[in-house]
Amino acid sequence: MSNSEKFELEVLREVKPEYGSDWRKGEASGIDMGLLEHSLRLTPWERLLEHQRAFELVQMLQKAKIKRHG
Repeated sequence: MSNSEKFELEVLREVKPEYGSDWRKGEASGIDMGLLEHSLRLTPWERLLEHQRAFELVQMLQKAKIKRHG
């Protein structure tokens, strides 16, 4: 998380304390809040494209594994 993102989060926690409490609970339980923030900044279409690229990568890796190991 960049310094500006950390600053934004601190400001948000001051303005809306209940958000800060839940946010800290998420961090404490191991949730990647940076990834969550990134996803929330994307449009639904951009999120769909990211998922599609990840799916295609998994398919490619599975095919490569089959070729290598039969």
